[in-house]
Order: sequence, then C-alpha cells, then structure tokens
Amino acid sequence: MIHATRSWDVAPEIIVPVCGPQYLERHGCLEDASRLAQPTFLHLTDHQKDQWKPFLGASYPEISSGGTSNQFSDYAVILQAASQGKGVGLGWISVIANALRQGVLTRASVVQVDTGRIHRLITPRNRVLPSPTRKICEWLQSRMATDSDLLEIRTGASMQGRAHDRGIAQTLLASKE
Repeated sequence: MIHATRSWDVAPEIIVPVCGPQYLERHGCLEDASRLAQPTFLHLTDHQKDQWKPFLGASYPEISSGGTSNQFSDYAVILQAASQGKGVGLGWISVIANALRQGVLTRASVVQVDTGRIHRLITPRNRVLPSPTRKICEWLQSRMATDSDLLEIRTGASMQGRAHDRGIAQTLLASKE
C-alpha cells in the first residue's frame, strides 16, 4: 500500500572536490595539472576511485596513478582531513555548504557533478502537519537556496556545462600567469 505524502525539495545532490585553503595554495586546483603533482585524494573505502574521473578529465589516468589515495570509512573524517589541508575530498553540497561559506573548506575545482537526485523532506499527507514542522521545512528550503546562490552552485549541469567549466578554469589559470 502506498501512502500519500507531502514533500519539500530541499537540495539537489551536487558533488564538488574540496580541500582546505592551505592545500589549494600549495597544490593548486584540480584543473591546474602543472601544479597538481602527486595529489592526495581523501576517499571513502566503499566508493570506487573512478568517482574522480569527472573532476580530473583527461588527466585522470596520469593523476590517479601518481597520487596518494588515503581511504577512510567515515565521511566526517574526510571532511576534517580536507579542512586541515591533508588532501582533496569529495563534498556533497548539502553537507559542506556551511564550511564553504565560512572558508573552512574551499572548492578544489570549478567542476561539479549534479547526480540528478534530490534531498527531500517527506511527511505523511494523512496527518496534520504542525506549524513548526512546516516552518522548519520552509527554512531548510530557503537556506539551501541561499547557499546555492552564494556558492554559485548550478543545478542540472550537463556534460557540456562541465566542459564549459573546464574552459573557465583554463581561462582563470592563464590569467594568473
């Protein structure tokens, strides 16, 4: 039996590589292959290493074979290590938005992966929804929308959009030289 529900779309599932500002200063962004010698990847033990392919593009085989891959079983430890400048980890925007806003973490690439999935809050339709619950749902929606705007997170990015991101990154790198 399927029960009717109400739902609030809170945040798209978007993944970006992140690190501490000091790591980015020392090693450069993932698009800067000339500075990205021997990167340190902070990786979940139950995820495949090819999860890095969208962020490394054509450099994936070269960089992934030359870099260090530190594996962790706890995502919170990855984020802590990344914020301490120990390497680059993959961050889910719904989890890391606050750390990005505060400058504890920084994006290690302009490339992002929009998985097409959405984080939703769901409540049964056959129950009266208390006003505080509705307000919390609306606040979460609003907060994630604000974070997405402030952090310039785009949703629905296609492969063409990702290629465009790499073009922007190359332009930015060239302008810094």
